[in-house]
Amino acid sequence: MVKIDLWEHKEVTGILSPRFSELPDLEVLSLKFTKVSGDIEALKNLPKLTELNLYKTHVIGDIAVLKNLRKLTSLNLAYTNVIGDIAALENFRHLWILRLSYTNVSGNMAALKKARKLGQLSLSYTNVSSSLDKDFKQLKNLEHLNLENTKTSGDIAMLHQNRILKYLNLHNTSVFGDLAALQRATQLKEFHNFEVSNTKITCPQDAALTAVLVKLGFQEQQLGDLHAMEGPRWMLCSRSSLTVYSLAAYGLAINFYWERRNRIMRKT
Repeated sequence: MVKIDLWEHKEVTGILSPRFSELPDLEVLSLKFTKVSGDIEALKNLPKLTELNLYKTHVIGDIAVLKNLRKLTSLNLAYTNVIGDIAALENFRHLWILRLSYTNVSGNMAALKKARKLGQLSLSYTNVSSSLDKDFKQLKNLEHLNLENTKTSGDIAMLHQNRILKYLNLHNTSVFGDLAALQRATQLKEFHNFEVSNTKITCPQDAALTAVLVKLGFQEQQLGDLHAMEGPRWMLCSRSSLTVYSLAAYGLAINFYWERRNRIMRKT
């Protein structure tokens, strides 16, 4: 057996058993949304495992027991009761997806410097600390980055190298810098979610914001046309925060529609 995928069967219960070691050829194990419990130590002897998804299960244990599963390309333990130092994953060179949000994992992102293939990283509401300037230089393939409510600092400009970034959440971190620094990065209109509220990131106002958005990929006609929006659907900009959500197609467009309309009215 090389694959066990039970995520569509939420009624499944049980306890992780050491008998998993009797499946040395297992490559994929997905139990997400099930009611499975037990210690993840039961999975430590699966040398060929490439995907492990225990999202929103009731499992416990220290991630250190997984340190020898170095063929993993996808590891999702979010919303579980696991603990441990993220340094246990320091030799996971093949990781493409790492989701540990809402766990008791701690440590420093510097431990993942070898995981240069990372495309999706979610560490929100963990005790993992990081610096965009120091720990993300080698991570140039990120599409999804969620560091909400973590001890993250550094200049947002460091993310300009991530040209395929589509999801960014830095809410309630100590990240600083100017939004305009992202103009060399991926076009903002491709973002599904862009959340930097409650940070030290500065946001241009009024006409300056319009100019930055155009540089980031918006077309001028999009900013004034309610029906032309193809990018982020909602943007709130204040002196120190910017939030973009993919919601109903009126948010950002309405802001700029009325801004343009008011300018025209003032001239007449």
